[in-house]
Amino acid sequence: MIHAALIHGKISQAIRRTNQKPIGFTHRNVQEGAKRLAEVYKAAAEVRALKTIQKSKVMQVYTEIVCEYFGLPVEKVVAIGRKRPIVKCRQIICYLAKMEGVTLCDMGEYFGQDHTSCLHSIQTVKDLLATDEAYRAQVRDIENLLR
Repeated sequence: MIHAALIHGKISQAIRRTNQKPIGFTHRNVQEGAKRLAEVYKAAAEVRALKTIQKSKVMQVYTEIVCEYFGLPVEKVVAIGRKRPIVKCRQIICYLAKMEGVTLCDMGEYFGQDHTSCLHSIQTVKDLLATDEAYRAQVRDIENLLR
């Protein structure tokens, strides 16, 4: 996950640079202020890029671990298919990724699906966790593998 210290550090560093000296209304100070503001925007863009990369990495790691647990190739799970073992694997990946904070849109993009399909997957897993003890044990095993 994105470490809060990394995000805080990037933004704090950019803000410290902007707060170094008071900015008066001379031509040079306005240019310097604009340059400092550009640094803040650049730092914010870097943080957004890190979050996107991190979410993609979460999906990759979760897919590999869940596929290994069920003995399925990653390529089949990521590809479009409706066979029950593949769908079950995909549903669990979506559920775990949602618990990690990955958005439905990011999940859908990763699997080449609509975000509503991912929402349905998550709800299906929640329903099965409430009713099926064997399914609950499988998900618990996978969660332990991720720790």
